[in-house]
Amino acid sequence: FFSAFRSVMSEPAAKKAKLSCSAALSFPRHSAPTFPRRRMFNGFFAPTPTPYNDDGSVNLDLIPVLGEKLVADGADGVFINGTAGEGVLLAPADRKAMTEAWVKFAGPKATRKLKIISHVGEENGPATKDLAAHAQAAGVDGIACMSPCIFKPKSVVSLVDWLADIASACPSTPFIYYHCTFLTGPSFRCFDILRACDLAIPNMKGCKFTDRDIGDLATCLQYFPDMDIFPAFDNQLLMSCLLGADAFVSCGVNLIAPMYKACFNLVRAGKLEEAKAVMARIIDFWERCETYSSGVYSKIGHLAKWLVGLKLGG
Repeated sequence: FFSAFRSVMSEPAAKKAKLSCSAALSFPRHSAPTFPRRRMFNGFFAPTPTPYNDDGSVNLDLIPVLGEKLVADGADGVFINGTAGEGVLLAPADRKAMTEAWVKFAGPKATRKLKIISHVGEENGPATKDLAAHAQAAGVDGIACMSPCIFKPKSVVSLVDWLADIASACPSTPFIYYHCTFLTGPSFRCFDILRACDLAIPNMKGCKFTDRDIGDLATCLQYFPDMDIFPAFDNQLLMSCLLGADAFVSCGVNLIAPMYKACFNLVRAGKLEEAKAVMARIIDFWERCETYSSGVYSKIGHLAKWLVGLKLGG
């Protein structure tokens, strides 16, 4: 049933998309991909908030505390310096310190407690490349970058030119496009961006998909089975599982990771009714959160303080 469902949902869209992405690309094609044609990430990644001291400075001492909680909850990795972590509001030195602290906590790659994806997106190209080079040197498992938010790319080609330039600063680390159109603005389909990135960026490995276009997500999962596609919206978890996703970056992993993993495992076991019941509980959890705070990132910080005693978020 699930295989047939995924095929019905995504194959026609993939065929249509395959024919529609025919614009000339200005960047040079790479000769061969850096990494094997297979997925490199799986499981649930927490987009971690940044811990602060009372004076507003970054509190690196709380990273091991948050990290151990995530490990205990069964999280598989962290997505640091992203929107939940207010990365674009931090000084570059603080972002670098956050990266180093998480790598130190996670340990050597061979025995790492949590995989680490570091977001390096900035409005300034050289600053973004500097953060990417630093993250690679620090030893992260993946590097993510979103589109500029103010001076927005006018086409898929200009966006991919930007991403390719950033990825060139971290050539030996998997590169992940952060697709977040409701913040960055460009309304290009993620499929079109990934198809162009696949041609232009040797170390391209996938995307964090933060968008409400389920058809676009289905197309990406169907057409790029060897890329790591991370659905991000919490209320899309069940549908993403049905479409074949096996890696996620979801805010709720910071707080209720076992429920997210339970939903995923039930779908894989073919227990759809039970999975729907867990999904309903996840949605109810987030609706109740509205009572205490407005804005998802603020909620994470407030709930973390109330539930586990961590002062997180601005």
